[in-house]
Amino acid sequence: MLNPTEDYDLPTAWEEHMDKDELLRVFKIVNNRFYFHPRTLARTFFSLRTPAELKHVLLGGYQLLRMWSLRANLRKI
Repeated sequence: MLNPTEDYDLPTAWEEHMDKDELLRVFKIVNNRFYFHPRTLARTFFSLRTPAELKHVLLGGYQLLRMWSLRANLRKI
């Protein structure tokens, strides 16, 4: 689309089979099952070498936890 107007919402997800609420719910579940799986947490924890890496991982975990407050009708994350 060339030059969309400001009030036009660009599509952010394919909604043919599921609506935005269902897609967001599945996205949250899949992310948590992967990133908070004990094996993934252990691998990440034991691969840390510096305090900067620890800070990076903790900030990433915080962002994943913040994701649970998202709603499907928000325009930006």
